[in-house]
Amino acid sequence: MKNYIDRQSVSANGGKAEMYVNGEKTVPLWLALSDIPGAKANTEYAQKNIAQFGKAGLNIVCTDCNLQSGWKKGLPYDASECIRETKAVVRANPNAQVIMRLHVNAPYWWLRENPDELIGYWGIEPTDSGDYPDRLIAIDRNHTEIRASYASEKFHKEIGEIITECCKQIKRSSVGKHLLGVQVAYGTCGEWHWWGKNYAEK
Repeated sequence: MKNYIDRQSVSANGGKAEMYVNGEKTVPLWLALSDIPGAKANTEYAQKNIAQFGKAGLNIVCTDCNLQSGWKKGLPYDASECIRETKAVVRANPNAQVIMRLHVNAPYWWLRENPDELIGYWGIEPTDSGDYPDRLIAIDRNHTEIRASYASEKFHKEIGEIITECCKQIKRSSVGKHLLGVQVAYGTCGEWHWWGKNYAEK
């Protein structure tokens, strides 16, 4: 049976939502790993926590991955980072189910090649920091950093195709059956806040 979260299980009885995995009612609680590089799934810290959660019967783990890491100019998409994270979770807990938080920021080479698809700021020239740091969201407070526009149809099309390919590669991998879901992250801090919002707050 395929893994799934039954979104039709929201009940008015007591005002609570119910979550099902493989048809079984599951506690809607999971371990969410950090986007900080030092807390990735293969670190000693994360491995210990994943295993301990599993021993307590909590098998859902949320990883944090960056789609742009495998999006190279002129090359087929490579989901290796996402697969590595999933494998690391399963190594710590063979019963784990993974919800992947997937940051869909476009790589800087794409941003430079598509200036008409970027966010514009009234009277302000966007900043180009050169590339993402190890922690992708670390420069989100560079208030006017170059970013793909939410309204860009080209970005929508290309990122949709790449997300699809990413998921296909994971599903074909040895840990494909452990992929439970994908949470698409974009905007400031990956939380769909508008780009430049911190500038607007000043």
